[in-house]
Amino acid sequence: YDGCRQAELAEEQYAHLDQIPALDVQAEQGIVPDLTCRWQFSARNNIGAIHFQSKLYVVGGEILHPVESVLGSSGDTWYRDDTVPVTLITTKPEDDTSDSLFVFECDEPACLFEYMIEVVDEDTDEVVSTFAEWTKTTGVGLDYVDWLPGGRYRLRARAIDPSGNVDNVFDESRNQHTWTYVPKIPLALILSILFAFLLMIVAVFLEIRRRKKKAALERYALKRMRRKFKGMQKKNQKAREAKAGKGKGKGKDKDKKGKPADGATKPRTSKSAGKVGAGKAKSTKAKASGAQKT
Repeated sequence: YDGCRQAELAEEQYAHLDQIPALDVQAEQGIVPDLTCRWQFSARNNIGAIHFQSKLYVVGGEILHPVESVLGSSGDTWYRDDTVPVTLITTKPEDDTSDSLFVFECDEPACLFEYMIEVVDEDTDEVVSTFAEWTKTTGVGLDYVDWLPGGRYRLRARAIDPSGNVDNVFDESRNQHTWTYVPKIPLALILSILFAFLLMIVAVFLEIRRRKKKAALERYALKRMRRKFKGMQKKNQKAREAKAGKGKGKGKDKDKKGKPADGATKPRTSKSAGKVGAGKAKSTKAKASGAQKT
């Protein structure tokens, strides 16, 4: 419908009776390239008309060329379509499930579809707010799994035929659906979180093990240093004891050289002998003087 333009062709044309050149669809987002483009009826003179199968067809006529501003003949055929299309939702999600697919159909060919999503109350089904305004879709399929959160919703769909007629009558069993959407369990997210948690546990375990190993190595190194230090102390003590024992041995040898042999008496010196003799002489004189007095 929107964005159609006439293709720039050299000679090739579709084999239509009216020789209308092929069309190139400049599709907008959500519109596939194989849709029927909408032609606008322009004012013209000297037209023909025919009534066939309850429809009035307008054929040909003289039309003003929009670029060259000259009159030219046209061989196209038009008819007025005032029939409102009927919209039908052929595929819809079940209530209280994680289903997320809608498929729309129309009783006329080349219809476009629009949908609107409303948030409704879980108890009364009254409209609380509008989640999505009228949005165009091709009707091939609508999957909302990536953008609709969990909750209770109401979706309304309407068809627009090539003449622009819109289906604005909504019926719950036909083009309107109310349901509760339960999102799928995000298994990928859960597995990712679980993997990250296990990885964190492994990292903590390895860190604790590394610290314990480091502490054990530090204790072993400290014990080794203590044993080495004690060994050095014992070695130094033995060296000091050996040195002290060697000194005592030399002193004993000196004492042995100065002492007399066993059973021998040390001779008196001359001075002491003189003193003893003098004492004996004095005692003799005393006895002699006593005899004289008597």
